Amino acid sequence: MSRNKNRMKKLSSQHTQHSTKSTSEKPDSGLATAISASETEILTPQPIVESTMSEPKSSETSEVSKKSPAKITGTSSTTTTPHKAASPKKSWNIFQKISSSSTKTKVAASPKSGSIASSAETGLGTEDLGLSKENITNKIATWLKNFNFKKKVKDPICWVRFAAYAIPVAFLLYVLYMNFLPFGYHKSFVINVGSADDTKVGEFYLEPSKDLSERKTAADGTTYRELNGTANVVFKPKAVLKNAEVTVSVEGEGVSIIPPVIDFDPSTVKWDYSWDFTKEIPKDLTGNAFMFDGAATFNGKDTRLQLPDSADKFEDGPVSIYAEWTPTDSSKDDQQITGHYNWEITQNKDCVTFSVGRMNNTDGQVYKINKTVDQSFWGYKHNLLAVYSPSENGYIELFLDNYLVDHISIGNNKTWADYGKYNLSWGWSPHNSGTNPHIMGSINKTSIVTAAIIPKNNKFNSGKDSDVQVVVAGTGKFEEININVNK
Repeated sequence: MSRNKNRMKKLSSQHTQHSTKSTSEKPDSGLATAISASETEILTPQPIVESTMSEPKSSETSEVSKKSPAKITGTSSTTTTPHKAASPKKSWNIFQKISSSSTKTKVAASPKSGSIASSAETGLGTEDLGLSKENITNKIATWLKNFNFKKKVKDPICWVRFAAYAIPVAFLLYVLYMNFLPFGYHKSFVINVGSADDTKVGEFYLEPSKDLSERKTAADGTTYRELNGTANVVFKPKAVLKNAEVTVSVEGEGVSIIPPVIDFDPSTVKWDYSWDFTKEIPKDLTGNAFMFDGAATFNGKDTRLQLPDSADKFEDGPVSIYAEWTPTDSSKDDQQITGHYNWEITQNKDCVTFSVGRMNNTDGQVYKINKTVDQSFWGYKHNLLAVYSPSENGYIELFLDNYLVDHISIGNNKTWADYGKYNLSWGWSPHNSGTNPHIMGSINKTSIVTAAIIPKNNKFNSGKDSDVQVVVAGTGKFEEININVNK
C-alpha cells in the first residue's frame, strides 16, 4: 500500500513538471497572436509618411508583445515571452513592402490631382538628371576636343550623312533664289557707244552688227557709232531676276528703241479701216464666212471674205495691221488670216508668218518673219501687230501677243505695186497658183492704217527669263543706251 502511495506521488510530480514545461512553451501562441495583431495594425491604411523607416529594435518588439498579451489556460499562472529572432524579420519585411509601395505611389502621382508629379513633388531637378548648364557645356567641350576631323573626312559614312543633309538644303536655297531672291534688287547700267569696251561681253553689252559703223568721236569728245538699220543690246544680269521691271532709254539722233514687250492698246490708234467681227459680218465686205459664237467663222473648206476694189490699196507706202483671231487647224500650212497679194499674215502647222514681197520687181526678194508655235497655241485667242515701213532704212516687224518676234531691216526696198491684182482678203490666198488651203478658225477684229506704228514703251517686264534683248533701230548717230532694273 505504501509502495503504491510512493508510486502515485512520483507520477504526480512528473505530471507537475510536465505541466510546468508545457506552460513555459505556450507563450509562442501568444507571440503569434501578438504578431497577428501587429500585422493587422500595419496593414491598416495609414497616411503616407515620406521619412525613412528603420528596423525596430528588440525593445520595440517587446512593447508590441506587451500590448497584445496571450492568455494561457490550464495552469494558475500567466507568462509573457519576448519575440523570437525570426518573427521580427517577418513583420519588418511586410512593413517594408507596404512602405515601399506607398512611396512609389507618392513619386508616381500627385495625390491632389492624380497627374504625374513634377520635379518639385518628386524632389528631382535638372541637376539630378545631369542637365545643368555646367554639365552640358562640359559635355560639348569634351565632344569637340575628342572630335577627329581628319578621320571623319576619310570616313565615307561621314560624307553620306553630310550629303543627306546638304542636298535638301541646297535644293531649298536654289528654289528660293530662283523664285524670290534677290529682294530689293536695283541696278543701273550704261553703254557709251563707240567706247573701247562697248561690245565687250558682260552684264550689259552691244552686239556687233553689220548696220553699225566703226567707233567715232565727236568734236566735243563724245564717242558714238553710226546706225543704219538695227542693233541689238543684251542685258544678262548675274542675279536671277524673273519678272523684273526694266526701263530702257537711248541717246542719239535718228535712233529709237523697239521694246521686246509692248502694252499695245488698238483703241489709241486712228485706223484707216477697222472691222469688228464680234457682232456681225461688216457690210462693206463680201464673202461667205458666217457668224458663230461672237466671231466670223471660217470652216477650212470654202469660206472667205474680201474688201471690194482694194487691189491697188495698201501696197505703195507703209502699212500697219492689227488682228485678233483664234486658230484651230494645225494640220495645214499657208492658211491666210488676212493679207494683200504682196503682203500677208498666215498660220501654218508650226508657226505664224508675216511676209512682204516681192520687192521692187518680178524677181525681187520676199522677206519673212516666222514665230514658232507649239500645240498649246491652237484653240485660243491671240493678237498680232505687223508693220511694213519702206524708207531709206526700211524694216518689217511683228509682235505676237505683245511680244516682239523680230525686226528685220529691208534697206530701201519696197513692194512691187504691179505684183498681183487681188483685193484685201481674209481666209484664203490665191498664192501658189491657187492651191493654198482655206483657213479654219475664227476672226474677231482687223484694223489697218497706212502708217508705220512705232510702239512707245521703254518700261516693261523681263518675263520668265531674266535675260533681256533690246533692239535699237534707225538711221543716225547712236551715242548711249541706259537700262535700269528693279525687283
